Amino acid sequence: MTTPIEDIATPLARAFAHDPLICSFFPYEKSSSALSYYTFRFLISHSLANGEVTLAHANNQIVGAALWLASENAEHTLMDEIRHGGIAMLDKQGVKAILRQIRASAQMQQLHETLINAPHYYLYILGLIEEARGQGLATQLITPMLERADLEQKSCYLDTHNEANINLYRHYGFEVVHEGAMKGLKVRHWVMIRQPRNS
Repeated sequence: MTTPIEDIATPLARAFAHDPLICSFFPYEKSSSALSYYTFRFLISHSLANGEVTLAHANNQIVGAALWLASENAEHTLMDEIRHGGIAMLDKQGVKAILRQIRASAQMQQLHETLINAPHYYLYILGLIEEARGQGLATQLITPMLERADLEQKSCYLDTHNEANINLYRHYGFEVVHEGAMKGLKVRHWVMIRQPRNS
């Protein structure tokens, strides 16, 4: 049975309610979750079509997800934008919020292309609602693809905009390769890369 996208987008929007980057997209909103929901719908739809989506459950509900893309599928085309929900994003979020997201995505994509050239896996999104953290669910979300990357001897790449996440990712073998401020946003950006481990 296929999981409805909204059942994944809702907990991810809650998980990122206080994320600095997500909040910067909607600076005039008391809560970003209602608007970021449409961003996560797009990201999930794109990942289901072009990558891997791993889910975490608690009490028979989805409480988090990890979205992964192979490096060759990391970019969005205009058709991707239309096919996976870009029109709904524009309608619900407005032009200014969309432009903020486009600019941020372009910066991250340019840096991504600069920092790693070899085929790799991109941890696009990893999120758990607050009540589900500290229960080992992050390990369930991230480990399957890390094991696959090790088997294929591929690196893994991620972005984070929350310094509190760095030690979590270091636990899984990621190391910081870039830190800096994002242009036009009062947000810091860390890039982390994990080298494959020998089996």
